[in-house]
Amino acid sequence: MSNRRTIFLLIADALAFIGTYAALRALFGRPAIPITAAVLFVLFLGVFWYYRFYRIEVFFNRLQYASRVMRAGVIVFVLFWATWWFLLKTQWPEASRLLLVALFLGYGLLYPLSLRMVIGRWLLHNTHIRHRLSPELQELLEKGLGRGFRHLEPLEPQAPLSGRRNEMLLLEFLPAPATSSRAALWREYSAFIQAAKKEALERRATVIVFNTYNSELNHEGSIMELGEIDGLPLSGRPHRGYRNLVKPALDRLAAILLLPILAVLHPFIFLVTRLEFGKPTVFRQIRLGRGGRAFPLFKYRTMRLLSGARAGDVDPRHREYIRELLREEEQTLLDNERLVTVDRRVRKLRHREEISFAGAILRKTSLDELPQVLNVLAGHMSFVGPRPALPYEVEMYPDWAAARLNAPQGITGLWQVSGRGLMPLHTSLFLDAYYAMEYDLWLDILIAFRTLRSVFAFSRVY
Repeated sequence: MSNRRTIFLLIADALAFIGTYAALRALFGRPAIPITAAVLFVLFLGVFWYYRFYRIEVFFNRLQYASRVMRAGVIVFVLFWATWWFLLKTQWPEASRLLLVALFLGYGLLYPLSLRMVIGRWLLHNTHIRHRLSPELQELLEKGLGRGFRHLEPLEPQAPLSGRRNEMLLLEFLPAPATSSRAALWREYSAFIQAAKKEALERRATVIVFNTYNSELNHEGSIMELGEIDGLPLSGRPHRGYRNLVKPALDRLAAILLLPILAVLHPFIFLVTRLEFGKPTVFRQIRLGRGGRAFPLFKYRTMRLLSGARAGDVDPRHREYIRELLREEEQTLLDNERLVTVDRRVRKLRHREEISFAGAILRKTSLDELPQVLNVLAGHMSFVGPRPALPYEVEMYPDWAAARLNAPQGITGLWQVSGRGLMPLHTSLFLDAYYAMEYDLWLDILIAFRTLRSVFAFSRVY
């Protein structure tokens, strides 16, 4: 049913585009230019997909949907004119700029905010939705976003989640009364998410989990919110084709394309690191990849001291730092009346005397990670995934964090771009475990785009 709703929206979008383009062409008396129309339509489809317009949850909140439509329209406008300028110049004299502007306004704004909104709300009204929410959120749903829905059914507190296939489940996570620390909260939340994900896969259901602490995740994949509490989406699709075939193929292709860049930059970085640190300029560090398999990760050297080159190597200062992060969240008590945060955040240790000025520059520009293109090419890791941890780090992590090893480890990951270096450790580990459950093409593209934004925001890179 979920796929049927997506196909239905795709057909509606295609018919609306064809109808709008034909009507405007007749109105302005301009000839048909198929390649221009095709490029514009593909851009609209791509941006609509990126902004989750083919997920019916996006129609819950009209204001948020309208905001997404505005942003999508601006992005398509910029991308199309850039594409036209570079690829379609020969057709510039024939095309009507006024027609194209009218098409942007008609199809890019008027259609999504009117007819498409009606279609989406109709699909939502006919979707079977069950929910287990606190009285406050239930009231917000039934009298607000879900008012008038035909198939809106509350779940009893102890009732099993199992139900119809292709339904939507709205669940709220509340820690047990005995939960006393932040570390215990994330342990419980992880178990709750795992159980909800299992139900989603078995029933091909769409599950959205609400938790006050979702705000710490800063996850742009959140589509729906209730009472300013973000919902964390869980897909009912296993994405086996993408995970087993498409993602590895895209990784190898991207690595091959980046090899010339590595070849051009390597002599300059090699010279700087050799003059600053001596040998080796590229060092190996043992990390744990998917399934906990050890592999040698390559990095340009940025410190005078090296550790981790051999199995069993330990950096005492770094190990104590990780221990302090874990201990602080174990000792931070919860407060049912408010969100409790901690002062310490996960970040690479700064201001270490072993790091030189040249090393700091390499780290801030992330050029020290460039040799990991070779790791991707060798199949040790992916471009996108949880960052591979050191063996002694994994030993110190809580048991539930082992789920992060169920996905290919990557050069950039979800928690790095959700507040790079600025998150509590348990929050970061939860995001890694969530990625391992949910990763698909959309999530990988989101992380790739946000990585570029984070890299250029140097103040957030450590």
